[in-house]
Amino acid sequence: MANMRIRPSSGVGNQLILENQAGTTVLSTSDTGATLTSNVDFPAGHVIQVVSNSPDLAQTSTSSTSYVTTGLSQAITPAATSSKIYITVTINVSVASAAGCMLTIYRDSTNLAPGGNDSSHAMARLYVNGASDTWENAALQYLDSPNTTSAITYACYYKAETGSSSLYAGGWTAPTITLMEIAG
Repeated sequence: MANMRIRPSSGVGNQLILENQAGTTVLSTSDTGATLTSNVDFPAGHVIQVVSNSPDLAQTSTSSTSYVTTGLSQAITPAATSSKIYITVTINVSVASAAGCMLTIYRDSTNLAPGGNDSSHAMARLYVNGASDTWENAALQYLDSPNTTSAITYACYYKAETGSSSLYAGGWTAPTITLMEIAG
């Protein structure tokens, strides 16, 4: 089968507009590029949008045994209720000697750690079994099914395993949270 090429007339301001059977525009071109409208259905597994945040995070600290925010978060508005959101988080955490740190990802007020939405579940645990504090890098990943087209916020939370340990987040390396909407 031969390729079919369609080009607008030369000159400034000419557009190519592709419509579906209902007459709704699904693709339009301009002098500087092309735009897909929200009426386009992507096959399952395709990335629809990517948002990321790598802030100059002020260092936070806690000795709480309940989850508190690290300050690292990112909002996204899914295009479809069937979409999945793939979340990746990298963050640097200081753990006190002979102490543990639990990390997880929240969607709004919900702890996404497998096992339930309570303070005992985590996605990662960092533990130092030594005589001095140490900075550790943590990487978290999770595939969420939020079932919404409303704006949602994902955030990294942490807590001390015991109340006697001091934790610090946002240390020597830039933290990053990336959200990828995947067509369902």
